[in-house]
Amino acid sequence: IAVIDTGIDKVHPMLQGKLINEKDFSDSGTPQDRLGHGTHVAGIVAGTKANNGLYDGVAPEAQLLNAKVFSDSTGQGRNLWLIDAISWAIQNNADVISMSLGSPSADPAVENAIKTAIDDGIVVVASSGNCGNGCPSSNCGSFRGVTSPGSSPNVISVGAVDKNKQVACFSSGENIQGVGIKPDIVAPGVDIKSSVPNNAYSSKSGTSMSAPHVSGAVALLLQRNPNLTHTDVKFILEETSIELGSLGKDTSYGSGMLDLSSALNFYSDLEFQVNFGQQVEINRPQHIEVQIFDDIQIVEVKGKIAKPDGS
Repeated sequence: IAVIDTGIDKVHPMLQGKLINEKDFSDSGTPQDRLGHGTHVAGIVAGTKANNGLYDGVAPEAQLLNAKVFSDSTGQGRNLWLIDAISWAIQNNADVISMSLGSPSADPAVENAIKTAIDDGIVVVASSGNCGNGCPSSNCGSFRGVTSPGSSPNVISVGAVDKNKQVACFSSGENIQGVGIKPDIVAPGVDIKSSVPNNAYSSKSGTSMSAPHVSGAVALLLQRNPNLTHTDVKFILEETSIELGSLGKDTSYGSGMLDLSSALNFYSDLEFQVNFGQQVEINRPQHIEVQIFDDIQIVEVKGKIAKPDGS
């Protein structure tokens, strides 16, 4: 799993022996985490108790690539650093890219880098941002909505919920023109305890914390079936998510909350045929016939019809 962030403290008990490669793409001069964000994210993704760490991450056996794209001095990143980090992750055979970061404006070059990663077989996960209408981060300024790269049509965009499965007041959601509804899914992102530098632990909130929950889940899915594509994984996560909020996909919860157990037990070896008339008339009833075949008894079938924008 490539964690593209502020760096990782690789000697932290939760993260010892986890890094297989690291590189600083910023102007900091070291891949070490001086800001604490990347180490916290890495602990959620793949932390382990094996070396006296306090917590296990979602995928404690996963290995990590540390790509640092934030300046120690300013706390800011640059799109060029992000693009280079994505390319490096591709070169280093990442299976998953996890990005807990965001900008109000999308860069076509970043989008191209993400598409290249997905075309190369990598599953790409990004936070939806903390610019929701309820209690937006001060870093958002006047911007409200989903930040880039979480706004990309290609990534698995992740929003945040609290322990009561309520959408976090800061969690970004939006029906983006030409893209559709984001986030795609939500995961825990309020008061999440994980590793921070200098052998310490801290509780943090943000979609930055929810995205690595999904990245770890993706790693477990790929461990079970390495042949899954980015599109396969996105479908499984959304299809097995716990429905929250409005029926169907919505801008608060996406398709629902991550359900790791259901995702890992997803059974997709079905054969099916969908038949309908060659001509579809607007605002008139349509007859759709679905035939499903399996080698075991089919007890129940559920279907969902969605518009091209996902609604």
